[in-house]
Amino acid sequence: MSTEEGDEEVDADEVEFPDRFHTREFALDPYTWYRENLRRDRVSYDERGGYWNVFGYDAAVEVLTDPDRYSSRALGEGGVLFEHTMLSMDPPEHTERRGTVAEYFHPQEVDEHKATVERRVDELLDEALEDGEFDAVADLAYKLPIMTICDILGVPRDEWRRFKQLSDTAVAGPISTGGDVEALEETRQQTVLESGRALHEQLMRKREEPEDDLISNVLEKDHGLSEYELLRMLGLLMAAGNVTTTNLIGNAVWTLLEHPDELEKLRDNPERTGDVVEEVLRYRSPVQFTGRLTTEETTLAGENVDPDEHVIVWLAAANRDPEIFDEPDEFEPGREPNNHIAFGRGPHTCLGASLARMEAEVAVRRLVEQTESWSKVDEPLQPFESTFLYGVQNLPMEVEL
Repeated sequence: MSTEEGDEEVDADEVEFPDRFHTREFALDPYTWYRENLRRDRVSYDERGGYWNVFGYDAAVEVLTDPDRYSSRALGEGGVLFEHTMLSMDPPEHTERRGTVAEYFHPQEVDEHKATVERRVDELLDEALEDGEFDAVADLAYKLPIMTICDILGVPRDEWRRFKQLSDTAVAGPISTGGDVEALEETRQQTVLESGRALHEQLMRKREEPEDDLISNVLEKDHGLSEYELLRMLGLLMAAGNVTTTNLIGNAVWTLLEHPDELEKLRDNPERTGDVVEEVLRYRSPVQFTGRLTTEETTLAGENVDPDEHVIVWLAAANRDPEIFDEPDEFEPGREPNNHIAFGRGPHTCLGASLARMEAEVAVRRLVEQTESWSKVDEPLQPFESTFLYGVQNLPMEVEL
């Protein structure tokens, strides 16, 4: 499949979900499928899967911003990964749970971590750029976010690798088990249990020796959460706080490699880094979709939807909606307006959006500033092994210092 825009016609049998989504080719490039569905039925019912697909931007925003009609309980019914986390809760319970940690991810609080992130990036680049061969994912994007979220939570350095591996395994999709959904759920259950044990160790340590970090402060304030509720919340923060940002950083470098003219503009004007990251969020959204469950009979984009129906909101498709974005398949940093929904919309707007933006901007800017040129290495890219997350596991490149 090609990401190049064109008039290619795709037969309906060729665009069904989820079978093709479990292949390497589709995982790397779902955009032809998105374009076809945006042209055909912007909201449609999947007879085989028994759920509604939402591809159009306006309908996507309507679903995301109306928790009364579209419940997030759907995410908790999809397996162990999100059950009993704030992602599968609706207001007011969601609002209360989110409020226990929201202050640690406010833009002002995130700014307090910027100097540390800059130092981490410089350390990683100093080590990785010595011989001119560089993998933007393995050497930078994979490492920085787990360092950052562990710093915020208060997890010591010798545990970083352990939590990164657990996070990646938890969010892996059927592509990682050859399409075996039962094996995938078993792996996730084991991973969630292991993550819980690892986080329990951190809670015990912080109770004995509290420090100035999120875990210690949450314990001190005693929000009335049970041990289980604490572990589920911290597990979500750990995974969401690093995996999606890994893909955002990797997707940014990948996209700049494919658009050397934009890379040169960025070299001439590093202040444009924020615009680049913002457009990457739209153009190659790290999170491809999310789910909801209808609570009542409703109408969506002219379609009558019954209660207790599952709705899949394709964020990445909505971010390429030609009714909202001019030339949606073109990468245009600085486009105005750019009201993408890569971080969602409504009460479940990504808690860590400011942190992810900051990390990506620092990583991209520092990499540009410390190199003279980039070029792609002719090596097949491997997709990140997740159905709902989008990115690559490897991004080898040659750089000149």
